Amino acid sequence: MNKSGVEFRMKFADRTPPRIEGCSDGKFPDLGTGKPATTGDWYKVEGLTITDNFSKYIGTCLVLGKIDKFPAKDWESEENWFPEPVRVIPSGGETDYIIMPNSCHGGMRYSVFAWDKDGNVNPGDPNIVENSPETCYGLAPYTDLGRDPGTAKDWPIKATLGDPSQLDSIDITTITPGDRRGEGIVHIRDNDFPNIVIRFESVKDNSRTYFPPVMTPGNLPVLNSTEFNKAAPDPEGNANVYRDFVGTTPDKKYDSEKLADTALGLPLYFKILDAKPHDKMSDADKLLLEDFKDASKTEFVRKHFRLEDYNQSDTKTDGTLEEDPDTFGARNSYGSEVTALLLPAGGGLQEDVEYLISVWADDNVKWATIDGNTVLKNIISIPTGIVDGSLVVEIPNQLPRAKHKVAFEKEKAVTEPLRVVFREPTPPLPAKIDEASLQQLRFPFIEVSATDYAGLTRKIKLYLPISNENPEIRVLERTHEKNR
Repeated sequence: MNKSGVEFRMKFADRTPPRIEGCSDGKFPDLGTGKPATTGDWYKVEGLTITDNFSKYIGTCLVLGKIDKFPAKDWESEENWFPEPVRVIPSGGETDYIIMPNSCHGGMRYSVFAWDKDGNVNPGDPNIVENSPETCYGLAPYTDLGRDPGTAKDWPIKATLGDPSQLDSIDITTITPGDRRGEGIVHIRDNDFPNIVIRFESVKDNSRTYFPPVMTPGNLPVLNSTEFNKAAPDPEGNANVYRDFVGTTPDKKYDSEKLADTALGLPLYFKILDAKPHDKMSDADKLLLEDFKDASKTEFVRKHFRLEDYNQSDTKTDGTLEEDPDTFGARNSYGSEVTALLLPAGGGLQEDVEYLISVWADDNVKWATIDGNTVLKNIISIPTGIVDGSLVVEIPNQLPRAKHKVAFEKEKAVTEPLRVVFREPTPPLPAKIDEASLQQLRFPFIEVSATDYAGLTRKIKLYLPISNENPEIRVLERTHEKNR
């Protein structure tokens, strides 16, 4: 009981907004330095901690600088800033955002707004500090808020909460990404390997054979670059080159979607001898890759031996690893390297027929914002996504042994065709078909490799049976030579 008759009243008011931890030099912390986001995959943001000195819970809104097309040289000028859904986290806790990063190799910018239960908003400012009302706690251009309780000013930026007890009831229209005061970087790395298709075109009858099986244009995502074929600009240039390479409606024998439909009864025109994983694959996927080599798993081969779908995320929508066997082929294709035997109708490619052999190669990442570990202001353009590669044809069963080679050109998605004639037929296939036996029998083969900007390389080694089209003539020639 107060017997003095004197009463003092103390007024407490929170006027400092939440602070983002780890800021330095006027920037938010770099995210994903140890575990970066990966292209085309859902990414759980880690390492973004927000603290308030009074509220137990904090409302947050992450905003991202999205770029959905090939940018100009100054990539920051083409960002479209969008807010992610509002989250409520404990003070001192990490945000739990799941984002889809830009399709680049390097980084994208982010900012984060935060507010407390009293509606004090941190407007995406990395410079907020405690115990400095004279500088408006680091917020520019506002100045002295004062320390005198009688004249002290309130925090100048307030949130409108529909329900003061619900931090996520904020009027989101008051959070304007363009009003952000600072940014940080989310690191992104390309983890998808190049797609490769080999085409054999017979000069004799214009027939075409493809390996691996192709997809109908429009069903295979091909990202376009404005830097591709600048002499004849086409906003769909990269995609149209693929269309022209495989045809608007590919032959069903070589269409992976048709091959997967066992009801059509299409022959499987190749045999997988070996498939090697890459280090981006999970242990479960690496184990499943072995099924390509199992002769009894033809249904698995039909469904999953295909081109990689860059729109198929390697992670689930909660950011955890995706290991669904049903999407194995779309996510992984055949790993990093495959060795196979072509088994076309008629027993093989034809001897003494000229073939035009060419390769289409493409990668989903066609621009980079990083060189080594340095984030750049200007972009590095990768018009086809491929920075290095080659096509080699070797024919060891004729004398002299023949070898043809062509290197990839960075500006072109399709190699110059190699003109190749197979002069000698190959012997019948052995009872046990493996690479060692095919090498011993001197089967011709093709080797293709393609490397993207991130240094990820995919390879194909394809052995080729050559049919004996002129057995009677060949017998006469050999008899004549024997009698000479």
